[in-house]
Amino acid sequence: MTKFKKSKVNLNHDNKFMSIARITVAVIMLAVMGILTAQSMLGTSDMQIVMEENVVDNILFRVRQGWETVVYYSDDVFANAIWLICGFTFISLLLPLIKKIPIWAQVTITVTWTIMIGTIWIFSSNLSPTEDSYRVTQAALSAYNSDFGFLAENERYFRNYSYQLGYVFFNEFFVRIAHIFGPVENLLFLEVINVFLLAAAYGALILMNKHIFNDERVCAVTSLLFILAAQPIIFCSFLYGFIPGLAFAVYGLFFMVLYLKKDKIIYAPFSVICTALAVMIKQNYLIVLVAVCCITFTAMFKRRKFIKDIIYIASAVALAVSVNPAVKSHYEKRADVDLGESIPITSWISMGLHEAGNAPGWYSPYFTIDIFSQSEFNPDKASEKSMELIEERLDYFKEHPQYRKEFFYKKFMSQWNETTYQSIWNNQIRQNYKPRTSLAEWVCTDGEDTVKQYMDYFAQLIFAAVFVGLLACLKNKNFLSVTLPVVILGGVIYHILAEAKSQYAMPYFILMIGFGAYGIIAAYDYFGKKAENNKLAKLIFNHEYLSQKLSAVMTSKNDKKGQ
Repeated sequence: MTKFKKSKVNLNHDNKFMSIARITVAVIMLAVMGILTAQSMLGTSDMQIVMEENVVDNILFRVRQGWETVVYYSDDVFANAIWLICGFTFISLLLPLIKKIPIWAQVTITVTWTIMIGTIWIFSSNLSPTEDSYRVTQAALSAYNSDFGFLAENERYFRNYSYQLGYVFFNEFFVRIAHIFGPVENLLFLEVINVFLLAAAYGALILMNKHIFNDERVCAVTSLLFILAAQPIIFCSFLYGFIPGLAFAVYGLFFMVLYLKKDKIIYAPFSVICTALAVMIKQNYLIVLVAVCCITFTAMFKRRKFIKDIIYIASAVALAVSVNPAVKSHYEKRADVDLGESIPITSWISMGLHEAGNAPGWYSPYFTIDIFSQSEFNPDKASEKSMELIEERLDYFKEHPQYRKEFFYKKFMSQWNETTYQSIWNNQIRQNYKPRTSLAEWVCTDGEDTVKQYMDYFAQLIFAAVFVGLLACLKNKNFLSVTLPVVILGGVIYHILAEAKSQYAMPYFILMIGFGAYGIIAAYDYFGKKAENNKLAKLIFNHEYLSQKLSAVMTSKNDKKGQ
């Protein structure tokens, strides 16, 4: 195994506390990924636009009418297994070549490819913001023009969801820059910014894996997997803060790893600022803040830098929890309004524990907007009512265990096993600035089934790779190896309780790709050891054996030519 030079602070050998934490995270995540991996082989969830004539409602199959409809399909298990083996074999055969590429070149190739393909996609899809994405982007344009009608008393959107103002602030910043170069005719430039930030996140994840796993092969496979991933590229045309928030969250984690391993205080402020920006753009990234605090706290007892680490944790918490109130106050002052309090978190959990028209725990306005309105927009009253509904629901789950199992199973699968993560669906149902060009038109129409099938096979490979990587984490004595699994686990726990939607899983799927590279290398090493007595396996896993065979073939051909 070729390794990089070791970092200054050796966190690759756990103390007892770190070992307990690492094993606990790995075991819990193994249960989660075991279920997801097995079920992804058996079936797939899908997003469809279902009209009245296509509604089916019987004891075996239920498809309700709606623009955002979740459908569950059974898969060909044998075909899935074959494609899984083919995917792993393909990467194994490429590994001898790609591992020789310097890491700077891996990052450069991945970033360049992502920007090139992503930009082509943006200008092919020509997607225009609609619904919530329209509100947050249009608000940025209005704020630039000092028009704060979107914060008027009769406009409830940003009063109900004031945390969305963080993404408005982010967009307004780039709108101001865009206006320097001329009038803003559309918002495709914000989608291109999504692409650049996705590429930046990829680069950071490759470099982070270098410092965590100290193995150039993991970095090489990470790069390859990002190049092969179609879902995030197509998702970039959707303006709702997921990609920008993820990019800053990844850098928050990356600088945390550098701070912990290199023991240089300069990295801590960058981690704190990036984490806070992620939370500002998308409040769901509070999950990353929790992960940063938990990982640093656990490592603190090995590092014995108690004052530094406590200051780092406190600074991260203070800045992240204050950034959205600060942005809200900023707009209140500019608009001379008082927005009041938003819908409480308990309302979102209440929603997540109830049925919706398309899938369990998905969006339903009754538990948020309606309850808030009935409570006269008093968050305390709304929270009290939501808690009553939560308690009633928990009692119902307790009395109906079979229903409880089916509810959470379908909720989990509708989000994590919908392997397009609404990337294609968002491009199908939203308006366009002008007609789609051939690439996006093919993906959204004639090529939809083909692209979805590819996405499904790719996701199955990632799920299985993450599962294997977690198995390796049980004994690798490297606490930081569970950095990404901790964040993913936080996302699973939050969304199993609160609102579910498959697009919410996209950031965590990208993190799964980053961690899955480690799982592929772990599987490669395991099967490589088993390949000693098998010629076919040797060709795949034993690079020296493969080189010898190729040399023998070339020598034989040259001898024949000479004769």
